[in-house]
Amino acid sequence: MPPPRDRPTGIAGPLPPPPSLGPRIVLNGHVMFIEGYALPHFVGCHAGFVLDDTGKTVAVLTSDQRMQGLLETALATGFAVQLTAQQYTKNPPDPWGSGPQWGTTEVYNPVTLILWNFKDFKHPDA
Repeated sequence: MPPPRDRPTGIAGPLPPPPSLGPRIVLNGHVMFIEGYALPHFVGCHAGFVLDDTGKTVAVLTSDQRMQGLLETALATGFAVQLTAQQYTKNPPDPWGSGPQWGTTEVYNPVTLILWNFKDFKHPDA
């Protein structure tokens, strides 16, 4: 058996450096659409996320299945979303690998995600 350093890892070639992320911020809004990817180099999704305060659409990009499930639930239910995320300081590559897809759209990496069902919420004091 070859020494650990010489064993195959399944990774071909050097890995690109991880994308640079800014500080964590809180975003409030709604999911408008989700695009899923099952590509050889990326499995995940990005969501179009409309900010409540400005109406601006940003992209939320994740490969985490739990985050993807919550984004799908937000889309299906229309629930409000509170997202703690980090903005990519340089937009990540397009998952299709065809170059920058994002244009001037800000792209965020989700850290935490809360769904709020304000439609059915009844305050205990009401």
